Amino acid sequence: MRKISIVNNDFAVARFPHALAAGGSSRPFADRLRSFLGSGECFLTSCGFAAFSVILQNCKELHPERSEVVIPAYTAPALIFPIRSLGLTTVLCDVEPGGFLMSSDRVAALLGPKTLAVVAVHMFGLPIDVNGLLRAAGTDIAVIEDCAQSLGTEVDGRKTGTRAPFAFGSFSRGKNFSLYYGGFLVVNNGNGLEHIRSKISVLPVERRGAAIHSLLKFAAFSMLSQPQIYALTSNLLSRMKSKREKDSFDSRAMPDLIASVASPLFNLWQDNYTRRITNGKYLYDALKGLRGIVIPAYPGNAGIAFNRFPVIVRDTVIRGKLIDALARRGIEASVMYGKPIHHIWDTGYSRADLTESTYLAEHLLTLPVHGNVSMEDLDKIISVVYDIIRV
Repeated sequence: MRKISIVNNDFAVARFPHALAAGGSSRPFADRLRSFLGSGECFLTSCGFAAFSVILQNCKELHPERSEVVIPAYTAPALIFPIRSLGLTTVLCDVEPGGFLMSSDRVAALLGPKTLAVVAVHMFGLPIDVNGLLRAAGTDIAVIEDCAQSLGTEVDGRKTGTRAPFAFGSFSRGKNFSLYYGGFLVVNNGNGLEHIRSKISVLPVERRGAAIHSLLKFAAFSMLSQPQIYALTSNLLSRMKSKREKDSFDSRAMPDLIASVASPLFNLWQDNYTRRITNGKYLYDALKGLRGIVIPAYPGNAGIAFNRFPVIVRDTVIRGKLIDALARRGIEASVMYGKPIHHIWDTGYSRADLTESTYLAEHLLTLPVHGNVSMEDLDKIISVVYDIIRV
């Protein structure tokens, strides 16, 4: 029996021992990540939020008179907690009508003398227009790339995380490269590098016992989510998911134990992650123009390493039917974040505000495109979508 999970590693667990035996500690994980991105200085943290917090601290110290941070209204809800923890104010930007990302024009309308930073979130792996945001922000407002879902995506030969002065990302469960733990921070232009290096140097390191526990969870999830056995273990793995919205984060440095495991596995991941690009493009080509759904545009100058392939289903009843029909064919689909941020946390907005982000949350369906998704699986997805949409 075979079942495809919505998130997974891009390679078979059977390859783990060979990758680990090959070693990787001779070249630190941060250096491997930097080489992969092709730009910037990389630092490793306990999670993406810890990395984001360090960047915001740096920005706040440079501009103490500024207090507002602009983020999309539809994104990971916990993104607001590093902002709040520093006493800053979250400003939400609506996504484009019928779209998936906020635009530079919409962001520009929100900028003012109190704006400290704009977070360019590459949701679903889709590359946001960082150059447009940089032009809108000017020289006094920091642009920070959130690459938590886009590691491996590139535009014009440059990967996400390399255009803005700062970037951060995550290696937690469900990310393009997942360790079930950890995050990273990138400084691209050298400004603030030593300041950030000093902040990273004083972060406490995760206790060895906690690091071992994280690695065991990673190994368990990696094994039990393999397509060959996921049909039997999906209920068990659902217990490993958080049942509530994350409301805090722990700022620590990544321990050497996890970094030493990450380094050889990252090599293995680099050999396989491009399947996200080819799988996503295959779905795009098959589903574009289909009535009843909206899929993201696919720029000709991009290679999108989708975290998940997003689809807006105009009829929510049809969305439910698609989820059920895909499940019967052994494909797990997901609505992802079921609500926009202002429907979850008190951010000073009415629930009636930011209508495009609300529509996206209510109509979104995400499909698996990771490296363990075969062409046969993709054809099943396409067949189900066509069958249900055309009914």
